[in-house]
Amino acid sequence: MKLRAPNVRIGVIVAAALLCVVWAGGVWLYGTSYFNLRVNHRVTVAASEAFLSEQEHFRLFLLVTLCGTTIIIIVGGIILYAYGSYVNRQLLRMQHNELREAQRLAQMGSWSYDYVTEQLYCSDEFKTHFLMLDEAPIKPTLDDATLAHVYPEDKASVKHIFKEALKNNTGYNTEYRMVRKDGEIRNVQAKAVIEMDGKGNKLKIAGTMRDITEEKRVLRAIEESENHLKKMMNSSLIGIIQGDGDFILYMNHAFITLTGYTQIHLAGRRLTWQDIASAECKQFESKQIFGQSNTPVPFEMELRCHDNKIVPVLIGMSKLEDSRSEWVCFVLDLSERNRMNRLTSEFISIVSHELRTPLTSIRGSLALLEEGVTGDLGEKSLELVKIAHRNSRRLIAIVNDILDMEKLAAGKMKFEMTSLEFTEVIQQAVESNEAYASNFNVKYVLRELPESAYIWGDENRLIQVITNLLSNAAKFSPKGERVEIRLIMLNRHWRLEVQDFGSGIPAVFRPRIFGAFAQAEDVNTRQKGGTGLGLNITKIMVEQMDGMIGFESNEGEGALFWVSFAML
Repeated sequence: MKLRAPNVRIGVIVAAALLCVVWAGGVWLYGTSYFNLRVNHRVTVAASEAFLSEQEHFRLFLLVTLCGTTIIIIVGGIILYAYGSYVNRQLLRMQHNELREAQRLAQMGSWSYDYVTEQLYCSDEFKTHFLMLDEAPIKPTLDDATLAHVYPEDKASVKHIFKEALKNNTGYNTEYRMVRKDGEIRNVQAKAVIEMDGKGNKLKIAGTMRDITEEKRVLRAIEESENHLKKMMNSSLIGIIQGDGDFILYMNHAFITLTGYTQIHLAGRRLTWQDIASAECKQFESKQIFGQSNTPVPFEMELRCHDNKIVPVLIGMSKLEDSRSEWVCFVLDLSERNRMNRLTSEFISIVSHELRTPLTSIRGSLALLEEGVTGDLGEKSLELVKIAHRNSRRLIAIVNDILDMEKLAAGKMKFEMTSLEFTEVIQQAVESNEAYASNFNVKYVLRELPESAYIWGDENRLIQVITNLLSNAAKFSPKGERVEIRLIMLNRHWRLEVQDFGSGIPAVFRPRIFGAFAQAEDVNTRQKGGTGLGLNITKIMVEQMDGMIGFESNEGEGALFWVSFAML
């Protein structure tokens, strides 16, 4: 801040101008007198002798000029000195006020003691906020008055620290508690340094004292929050690790239990992502494994434990907010899940195979009875045979779906890809399912079928896909309604559309319509039967043949399912 004193500055300028005017006027008057004397030099000799000679006048002129100049310089110097002193006093006063205000805002006080002059200085904040005295003591002592406001439990240690610092000439930096007049306890930080001369004598000691109560409160709150967070993380059944770049910095109890690593392995940043990654992931950096997104990206991998045991896990990682390289990772042990899945898969496979043989035999026998091979049956008996035959077919379809699902999940289903004429495959599938549609009093209608449309796929699997779509449409169509089938060309792809005019797909069910065992929570839907595997199997098969599948539906206006394959 630039100090401004306009009144003093104007006074200096006016005084200097007046001196110059007076000096110039004197010189002018003297010069005029001297000129008049030269003009009238022919007066009588008696009159001329009354005046000084010409040389004396010149010497007198020089003397007057020098004296005037000297006086102006002296007076100007005095004025400038006075002005400079005034400016310095104002500047010092301003700096003192700013320092006092800064110490007040920072809740800091300062003091110093000069051993040579025996002068003690204490800032106002130090006297009022810390010593709580109206007047500062003459010398920095350790008497009861100076330590009167130190918290009783801290008084002995503070006195000892101060004594040792003065005795060893080392200064001090310590924290302790003080009790204010209103009984409030405050935390303070006291620092002091001692200045020595070359002979080891004390010259000056200076110190500061700062109120750190709020800082302590914030630090305690942060520490409590961190401890609470650590307790939560350590209570989690899911392994959690946190790292920076490739280095792992923290791991919770669940991860330690799972892998056998300990906090000792984290010392000195010795444990890296490559140390715990399986062989296929070891060559990648953490950012390549986890990606760049702040949203957790779950994926399965194998984890290498401390004893080199390999554990299947599900990884979910995300970057810390506003951080370029720090991340947190959640690790879920999949060993038990994989074991249960394997047992479930084996159980389903065994049961399904064991069921399919007797079911096929039962279905064949019921078909023979229904056709009257063993003789005519009564009306009631025939109706019972038809019901049993229909349910046996349903059971076989369910078993086949489960077996197909198990094969797809295990990657054991084979696809023999060849060039196919899509139109012929569609017509073949429609003809095979007309009898099924007639059971629901529904009719298939072919529209916009081109003469030829070649794609790449497996014929048997493609017929199964179309059959699932056709049977699904017939099952959810009202009696007497139609199901329309179209094959159109769109963006160099052949797109098969199967549209029904039923009640449509509920909005809440649409996100999981292609999931396994997915069925809408509706009484009418449940009455249609099925395992909820048909659309899931269809989707997997279509994707295995490099196709796409989707649907469009407005509730109450039916549904349109489509599959799309690239043109050949």
